[in-house]
Amino acid sequence: MSCSFSYVRGPFALRGFIIAFSLSAALGVRVHAQEASVGALTLTDAVALTLARNPELQAGGYTLRAADAFIDEAGLSPPLVAGGEIENFAGTGNLSGAQGAETTLQLSRVIELGGKLDARVLAAGEARALAAVERQALRLDVLAEVARRFTHVVSDQEQLALTRRATELAERTLDLTAERVAVGRAPVTEQNRAEIALARARIDEEHTKH
Repeated sequence: MSCSFSYVRGPFALRGFIIAFSLSAALGVRVHAQEASVGALTLTDAVALTLARNPELQAGGYTLRAADAFIDEAGLSPPLVAGGEIENFAGTGNLSGAQGAETTLQLSRVIELGGKLDARVLAAGEARALAAVERQALRLDVLAEVARRFTHVVSDQEQLALTRRATELAERTLDLTAERVAVGRAPVTEQNRAEIALARARIDEEHTKH
């Protein structure tokens, strides 16, 4: 499972989100690179994208629709059953063969007693309610995971921005110190300290990237 964004400063905003939004295992969302666009991805966007594309949530929707159809079917009375009989097919004389056949059409239906229909509808309704509860629980789990991952990415990207600014500051400090040393206004040891500080800032930035 992976979730990769490029961060741009701002409250819960991500830019250029090469959504390798392969939240494929837990979130089940897969967005290909060509579908990614440059813009701000807010938490609301991430939630909407996940709700629209999570296959488990989609499957839960299909289950609910099937349960609704089952409730409708459970409320129907048993269907009419058609049957028929053919008598005197052989016949005699002028009524021999099919001309003398007598056909009887029968229609029958099972009459349910003891509240069987109501019980069937009730059972179907309970199954549907259970499916709805399970889907809602899954939805809440998915949304919680989206929020957790989104916040984690924002935190990481903000930390990276801070280390980059620290590196830039160390670079400017070294440049100024080198100029002071060149004109004899600062000792060489001060430049050495600035070089060490810059090296540490760059190491911190690299560690933050990984």
